[in-house]
Amino acid sequence: MKPHGAFRMFAKTLKSFNRKEEILSVLLVILISLSGYNIAKSINDDLVPARSNDNGEIAEEGGAYSEGLVGNVKRLNPLFTEFNSVDKDIASLIFSGLSKYSPNEKKVVEDMATHTLSEDKKTYTFIIRDNVFWHDGKPVTGEDVYFTYHDIIQNPNFKNSILRSNFEGIDIKLLDAKTITFTLKNAHSFFFTNTTVGILPKHILNNVPVEDLDKHEFNLHPIGSGPYMLAEPVKNIEKNENQIYLTLFPEYYGKKPHVKDLRFFTFATEEELFQAKNALNGLSKITEISEIEKLKKDGRYQLLSYSLPQYTAVFFNMDSPILKNSSVRLGLSKAIDKKNLIQILGLKKQIDTPLLELDQENWIHKFSIEQAMGSLFDAGWKFDEGEAEEGKIRKDRKGNELTLNLITQSFSKNSMKQDENEKTLKFLVDSWKKAGVKIQVLRYEEEEFNAKIRNEHADYDMILAGQGMGYNLDTYSFWHSSQSNGKGLNLSNYKNPVVDNLIETIREIFQTETKETKLQKLADQIQTDVPAIFLYSPEYYYAVDVKVKNASLGSLAFPADRLTNFLEWYIKEKKNS
Repeated sequence: MKPHGAFRMFAKTLKSFNRKEEILSVLLVILISLSGYNIAKSINDDLVPARSNDNGEIAEEGGAYSEGLVGNVKRLNPLFTEFNSVDKDIASLIFSGLSKYSPNEKKVVEDMATHTLSEDKKTYTFIIRDNVFWHDGKPVTGEDVYFTYHDIIQNPNFKNSILRSNFEGIDIKLLDAKTITFTLKNAHSFFFTNTTVGILPKHILNNVPVEDLDKHEFNLHPIGSGPYMLAEPVKNIEKNENQIYLTLFPEYYGKKPHVKDLRFFTFATEEELFQAKNALNGLSKITEISEIEKLKKDGRYQLLSYSLPQYTAVFFNMDSPILKNSSVRLGLSKAIDKKNLIQILGLKKQIDTPLLELDQENWIHKFSIEQAMGSLFDAGWKFDEGEAEEGKIRKDRKGNELTLNLITQSFSKNSMKQDENEKTLKFLVDSWKKAGVKIQVLRYEEEEFNAKIRNEHADYDMILAGQGMGYNLDTYSFWHSSQSNGKGLNLSNYKNPVVDNLIETIREIFQTETKETKLQKLADQIQTDVPAIFLYSPEYYYAVDVKVKNASLGSLAFPADRLTNFLEWYIKEKKNS
């Protein structure tokens, strides 16, 4: 819609404002024209239906909420959001799936469909609920589900290989207008969690070639079936910064959210986000300790802490000629004092096994520079006779220096992620130098970095990267040999038939105690083989305006999960008399 009259004047005036002034001005207009706020009171609309809460107050529908995110919008399409947290956050409100994750219940539960599991644990039957509609008013049917999973995700031309691998070999059938089945070759205790994928509308995307879906205009003009819909096209402000305006979808089939209007602002760096904080109701994923301390003293915000099932690690390429030797890998691991690294970084928890459901305290990594030196010596890498060990590089019998390359992703300059990455890199390089190992660090932009990970012929020795386990904590994509050499997220190109068998067996176990026994064996084998150095798991804070009531997070698997509980938050209230 083109601006007219006063709005055209307002748009023209905005161009002369800086970013903070623009956000303040836009929010003021939202409060006045969209939310019906009285600026002096901010809550005075008696015409909206009311719902009571447990505090003796009534939560009213209405109001506006604004939040700042670090990053930028690329594709608001649930089939492509794994690599962009901003996309995932916003798309989680626009789209809905067969199931969804419940932070309060700490598990995946039914969403737009009910489901049953066959006696042999191989066939999942989903039935779409009544009154589920797309934002354009058309009904959601089993054909949309079949289109999303069978026609797109299972299509060999689909460009998200990780998501595609979750549904390989699964027989998907559309039984009638509301019923669809997924039949697996083997029982898979984690499979239900895969059905959280947002469903796409067949009537809009049916004629789009699958290979072109990642760049289709739908990605910035999405039509979903979630609790919120796009109120206007995504707005680019400057430097790839965006403004996204969502409004409540009145025909949403689930419990209606209290807050009517949402506006997200994206920023290139966390520093720029903090500069605009006074114009925002929420600041997501805060990692800067100094800013957290400032926010604690600022009476305007409530701070909610959370951690995620993810970790940062150094992955050894097991196909690398030098790293094929387990003594070298053990030596590199023993040279890293993780406790010291965490003291430098702050807001981190030490991780010693990728199996995050196990108690990390039972897998304590023991730093020992002496043992590191011994392992490297045993592997045939020695100092020249008479040389001082400090600062010298080890050599093999042929005189070749022990030199390894380490690749990593470059992040936005001055961003907290870049700061964390650089501090970690410096610590690793310095630690290995003390053990006589020379490291060449190679940094790549996101696209090139992902291309190197997906390359069948890996040309790196080590990777510093993070991995998120998601809802099911299934290790298949990360450590099964079929997922190595660019086929999945097995960044170490780790191949061990014992590990493969354990991963496959764990997938078929539904009993908690039996599964935990197998997980312990899997963790033991990975620890013995040393395919990676597991460093730490991050901790975050989420700042929310104290005007927002009933704010809580629950147990999160992705940052976007905080927005699941957002449906219970409210701004407008009145006492229940």
